[in-house]
Amino acid sequence: MSPALELVLKATVLLALALLLEAVALRRASGKLRHGVWCAALAALALMPLTLFLPPLLAVPVSTPSPALPTSPLTPAERGDKSEGSAWIPPLAGARGRAGVRGEGIDWQRTLLLCYALGVGGLLLRLLLDRAALFSLARRATRASTTLFPCAFPVHLSPAVPTPLAAGGRTGVLLPESATQWDDERRHVILLHEAAHLRRRDHITLPLALGLQAAWWFHPLAWLALTRFRAAAEAACDEAVVAAGVSPATYAEHLLEAAKTLKLEVAK
Repeated sequence: MSPALELVLKATVLLALALLLEAVALRRASGKLRHGVWCAALAALALMPLTLFLPPLLAVPVSTPSPALPTSPLTPAERGDKSEGSAWIPPLAGARGRAGVRGEGIDWQRTLLLCYALGVGGLLLRLLLDRAALFSLARRATRASTTLFPCAFPVHLSPAVPTPLAAGGRTGVLLPESATQWDDERRHVILLHEAAHLRRRDHITLPLALGLQAAWWFHPLAWLALTRFRAAAEAACDEAVVAAGVSPATYAEHLLEAAKTLKLEVAK
């Protein structure tokens, strides 16, 4: 079995086990726990290529005895001596022709490697462009009033932001300019949710997960794993909001209102 195929099979087993664990054993577990499981699974997936180098490092060299040399003299025919009665036979023209045909065929290994590199490069480029766009928004955003937006992290407003974002760094939380028209309860709920993202370092782990997905773009389970990873992170932040004292019904109303606002912003 080739090393690449072996690596893909190991990744398939790992991701399938993680999906099965979440669907069966962690079906009613907290989002924080499920997100931790996915962090561990994706970390193992990132380190899995190193396993290809472990067997040669751990292998113990075994000395094998060399075969004994024959003691009986060999005849010229047995030695393959061309000078005594043996004639050199040229290769057949048909064999050369078949070899030439094979050499002119498609190099599938190189073609697959090129396709893989194009997929990785395209996804990484999209990730870098998204991060650059976020940094550009953060630079042009204006600092929000701490009286109107009390939060443990900095809060900035931007007309180009359709939905709240946990940007991290000096930017902290990015909110649309329409957030100044929200009532106090809605501002409190939204800031609790985004602050939970920042405390959990989701603004760091998500780009890392997207980079890992780029490396495994050809594997369907990698896309599904990223979807479950993001869903678990959102669930963990929702649980943090409820744990802060917001009733689930009130929180659901604000989420529904935020979804309606986002739909209207996108339609403009």
